[in-house]
Amino acid sequence: MRFFRFPTILSLLFAVWASVAQADANQEQTLQKLTSQRNALAAFDLSSLEGEAESIAFWINAYNFFMLNKILTDRPDGNLVESV
Repeated sequence: MRFFRFPTILSLLFAVWASVAQADANQEQTLQKLTSQRNALAAFDLSSLEGEAESIAFWINAYNFFMLNKILTDRPDGNLVESV
C-alpha cells in the first residue's frame, strides 16, 4: 500500500482532528505532526498516482490537510477558532 491511499490519509486527518481537543496541552506534538505531514506531501511523487479517481482523492485529502493545518496554526487572539 502506497503512502497516500485514502484510508491512510483519512486516518491521519482523524488523528490530527482529534488533537484539536488537546491542542493547547499538546501544541508542540501537534505542530510536529503537521510539519511531518507537510514534508511528506512535499516529497510525494505525484506521477505515482494511478488514474483520475486516485488523483482526485489525493487532492481532496491534501486540501483537507491544509485546511486543518490552517485551523490548528492560525490562532486569532492566541485561541483556537470555535467554528469554521
